[in-house]
Amino acid sequence: MATFKTIVRYKRADGFYQVYIRVLHRSKSGYIKTDKFVTDKQLSKSGEIKDAVINKYCAQEILRYTELVNRKDVSGYSVTELIEYLMNSDMEVCFSDYATKFINRMASEGHERNAKNYRLAVNHLERYLGTTRVMFTHLSSSVLTRWINSLSLTNRAKEMYPTCLRQIFKRALIELNDEERGIMRIKYNPWLKVSIPKSDSTVQRAISAEACREFFNRPLPETKMISSLPELGRDVALLSLCLGGINTVDIFELTTVH
Repeated sequence: MATFKTIVRYKRADGFYQVYIRVLHRSKSGYIKTDKFVTDKQLSKSGEIKDAVINKYCAQEILRYTELVNRKDVSGYSVTELIEYLMNSDMEVCFSDYATKFINRMASEGHERNAKNYRLAVNHLERYLGTTRVMFTHLSSSVLTRWINSLSLTNRAKEMYPTCLRQIFKRALIELNDEERGIMRIKYNPWLKVSIPKSDSTVQRAISAEACREFFNRPLPETKMISSLPELGRDVALLSLCLGGINTVDIFELTTVH
């Protein structure tokens, strides 16, 4: 059974002592730092804290830690693992921060184009919710459904943006939760109840042979330049047509095969 005790460890250069909660588990000690400080006047000769306000605060924290320990079997934890469990069990996680790390990692791995789409999706969600610090707890199934409905007039974003966010969420569930150790920083997956619509199909437009002939037989405007822009445009269009509708960028990147 883990035991807890409020202590100070050493005096800082400014004369203050930071207050810690010592965790003793499996004969090993670890320390949880608090945001409280005391001076020599608030310590007894034996080093015990005399300040009633600080002692009350630490007693409440120790009670909370004890309740967390009693919820599950931590006998196999090291003291470091136990402290991690205690510190992360009730910590609210920021979706925006995690999404930024996810997108930066994607870009660093060479997927810049996909990373840009993911960033557009996250930015849109943040604008919709009115904050750049979206928390995982904000993302309920009803909130996500309303956000997706706000994209209903778009052609592709109504499918692409939610799909990007769902992928970020799925990765976060894997990286931030540890079911074997009972660490569940993300309490639920709202995407199980969310339906993502399909993007609108692109309308395929075919041009008739007569229209092609009319286009290529039209006279070009007079020009004093041998390689005028209209001539170049017509040549590129003719080449694209003859190559079955190849994209202009693909023509530009063609290389000579020797």
